[in-house]
Amino acid sequence: FSALNISFLGFRLFRVGSGSMEPNLKVKDLVVIKKSSNYEIGDIVTYKENNEYITHRIISIENDKFVTKGDSNNTSDTPILKDALVGKVVYRIKRSNFINYLFGQRTTLIISCIILALIILSQDKNERKRKEIEGKEGIEKDINRFNICLFIYLAFILYY
Repeated sequence: FSALNISFLGFRLFRVGSGSMEPNLKVKDLVVIKKSSNYEIGDIVTYKENNEYITHRIISIENDKFVTKGDSNNTSDTPILKDALVGKVVYRIKRSNFINYLFGQRTTLIISCIILALIILSQDKNERKRKEIEGKEGIEKDINRFNICLFIYLAFILYY
C-alpha cells in the first residue's frame, strides 16, 4: 500500500526495513501510520525524504522544523518540515504476532488448508485427463507447474 501511495480511511501501512528503531520496531514489523495535525516530542513518525520513507522518533521541535532520530542511531537526522511528515505510528504489528495471528486463527488455518486441498484435488483431476490425452510427458509438465505454485504459496505464507 505504501509504495502505491494508498491510504485506507486515512491509515497507511508500512513495513520496517531497517533496524534503526530497534528494539521498539524490528525489521519486517508492520506499522500503521495516520496523518495528524499534532506532533509531539517522543512520537514515532514516518516522513518522506528523497523518495524514501523513514520512520524515526521526534526528539525535538525547533520552530517549524522537526528533528528525528532512530532509537538505535547515534546521530539525529537532518531537520524536516511538517509537510514532509506522512503521519505518526498509531499501531505496530510485530512480525511474529502476524504469523501467530495468521496461523493461530482457526478460520485462516482452515481456509489455507482448503485452498491447498483444492489445488491438490484439481491437480489430480487434471493429471488423469492429461494422462488420457497427452500421455506421460504432459503430466510431468503439469506436476512441475504444480510444484512451483505450491512452493510459491508456501513461501508466501512462511514469509509473512
